[in-house]
Amino acid sequence: MLPPRLLGSLLEHLLGRVDLSVLSPQSTYELNPEDDVDDLLEMLKAIAIPRISIGVQSFDDRILHSVGRGYSRRDILRVIEAVARHGFKSINLDLINGFPHHRELGNWKREIELLAPLFESGAIQSATLYMLHPFPRTRLPCYPADSYWQTRNLCFAREYLCDRLQLHEKPIYWFQKERAEPEEAFAPSFSIFGYGNSSYSSPGRWLLQNVSPLKAFMEHNRWSGSKSTLPVSRAFKLTPKQMQIKSLLFAVRSGSFRLRQKELDLMSASFKKEFQKFLQDGLLERKKDQYHLTEAGKIFAHQMPISFFDPEVKKNLHDYLESRFPPSTARSDR
Repeated sequence: MLPPRLLGSLLEHLLGRVDLSVLSPQSTYELNPEDDVDDLLEMLKAIAIPRISIGVQSFDDRILHSVGRGYSRRDILRVIEAVARHGFKSINLDLINGFPHHRELGNWKREIELLAPLFESGAIQSATLYMLHPFPRTRLPCYPADSYWQTRNLCFAREYLCDRLQLHEKPIYWFQKERAEPEEAFAPSFSIFGYGNSSYSSPGRWLLQNVSPLKAFMEHNRWSGSKSTLPVSRAFKLTPKQMQIKSLLFAVRSGSFRLRQKELDLMSASFKKEFQKFLQDGLLERKKDQYHLTEAGKIFAHQMPISFFDPEVKKNLHDYLESRFPPSTARSDR
């Protein structure tokens, strides 16, 4: 939301206090195709932001117009060209699968096929696919039956991007030129700090959420004695089992991970049972201590970690999903 001059001042202030070399090479600034990018890109290049992600969402002008986006495919290509011209070495595009127009496979195929010349020319280095998750009571409809054609679209995209363009999928739905190494399933988890209103933080065994209303967030007293604090409204401490779930969730969704026998031995009997079921059902394959999601496993990657949750949590998730669909439409689609 800030103009480039003020954003540059803020980032220079932060980077004057943070050693950029310890940050991930994936440290990213996300561009909106509506942005006036030239001054912004010059500033980002000057302070050594290594990676740019462009929130394309769709190349289809009909879709962009239907969801209130103020840009077109021509604007998207103009921004991609500008980012490449400024010499950024890592450029990612975000696309969303699941808009109503995507029920017709031809519409989705055209979107995915537009990525080929961008990868082949070196204009982009990765593309990330997201599923459309419309909130209840929005103008974008969402029904259980949609999962069939959305899954069909993902299968086409995966086959096209991996087989036709020879890209590597790591983590799930993130397609890139470079091959990535498997994750350690129970590697020490790094801490995440969120500073905006409603943001989440995850330091160690804690899950924190900041104050949501903007007015309350701005008025929150961030000083406690001699220490500065996050404007936290809710806090939850994870049990050891929940920490395992958190680690497994990230590991499974990464697509491939390493799980050593000594770590497997420490898992509860219910965890071991679920792992064995994944292997038997053909969702996971194992080679020594390396686990990889199969093609079927990649389709269900988001659902698989739920298997490790307590029965009460599963019931809450089921109740939430039930609440998203009016009974009249839900019954007919099921």
